Amino acid sequence: MEINKKVFLDDNNVKEFIKFIAAKWENGLDFEVGIKHRGKKAVYKYTTNLKEVFETYSWQYSIKTELEIPDEIAKAGFSLSESEKVLNFAKSKLLINGEINPNLIDLKDATEITLKWGGVFTKGNKNKVTDISYDLKKDYDEVLKKWKEINEYNTGFSPKDNFEFTSNAGFTKIYSLLLSDFVIYDSRVSVALAYLAEKCFGEKIPETLRIYIPASRVADLTMRKVNDFFTSTYQNDSKHFYSNVISSILLKQTLKLINEIYPSVKLRDLEAALFMIGYDIRANELKRNNL
Repeated sequence: MEINKKVFLDDNNVKEFIKFIAAKWENGLDFEVGIKHRGKKAVYKYTTNLKEVFETYSWQYSIKTELEIPDEIAKAGFSLSESEKVLNFAKSKLLINGEINPNLIDLKDATEITLKWGGVFTKGNKNKVTDISYDLKKDYDEVLKKWKEINEYNTGFSPKDNFEFTSNAGFTKIYSLLLSDFVIYDSRVSVALAYLAEKCFGEKIPETLRIYIPASRVADLTMRKVNDFFTSTYQNDSKHFYSNVISSILLKQTLKLINEIYPSVKLRDLEAALFMIGYDIRANELKRNNL
């Protein structure tokens, strides 16, 4: 199904879902988040809104690399502030005055650091960094062009679009650094959005909100009646990018509503809250069903 930004945002079901998520920043959430500490088992905290979920954010990363990283940036960390320092450093090597850095070595270094931070320096992603002939700048330029066409010029997009760049749970992290209004779309964020859509619409989720979930997390949607709706990306870049675009447009509009009351909230805060929900959906659903 091809759609464009205007048609998507004008859809009444989309408007309802945006209001639903925005309201959850303040109240109406019923969720237990696993708060993880180094070397310790997670302790679950009951939360009633997305703001509380965001405040529990943690991501245990480890960047094993020979690349030079400033001493003030932790190669292994857990907190939001530690992650932010890593990503801001990577971003400084990706962009110069808002443009893609023409230095391919810097681009590859920044890409390696970001992928390792995200735990997704896997074979396919790694090859694009280690292959000296692979032109990452060409890919990144194409992503920026594609997003501008969709976001500013209202060009249509679909899960069957053809393009040359990679779109997966690894490179979405790079694109989120290149584009301030483009969210990370990995397994955790995707499954959190699917979970909220089920809470909003029950079994009758509208077609306009169909997104594709990385295969490893489809099973986490223990609400089995929506598993047939939220199917896997099956490592399909077109389906992943389509879902990433839908999520970016959706969450950016949600943020506008949140900012009417909480002007300091950022898109990355909302993204981080979804990340934490995605972490713990399976545990929550099993608890609720006494499994």
